[in-house]
Amino acid sequence: MIDIHTHIIPNIDDGAKTMEETHAMLEKAKSAGFTDIIATSHYMENQYEVEHIKRQAVVEALNRVMLEKRAKSQNSCWK
Repeated sequence: MIDIHTHIIPNIDDGAKTMEETHAMLEKAKSAGFTDIIATSHYMENQYEVEHIKRQAVVEALNRVMLEKRAKSQNSCWK
């Protein structure tokens, strides 16, 4: 099952606020049977305005954390 609308990227919009919260969201999604997640952040003028460079940096950091966690645990949701 694929989640096509998730605010999982931390500290970008009204979704996850921390990397830890993102991890918890991923674990719950995996437990519910999700195999893939598409990150869909809000953009709302004067409310959720995140510069591309910041968003890209957060996504790259999240990807690094996912790879590190994947290397540590084959049973992790971080795949």
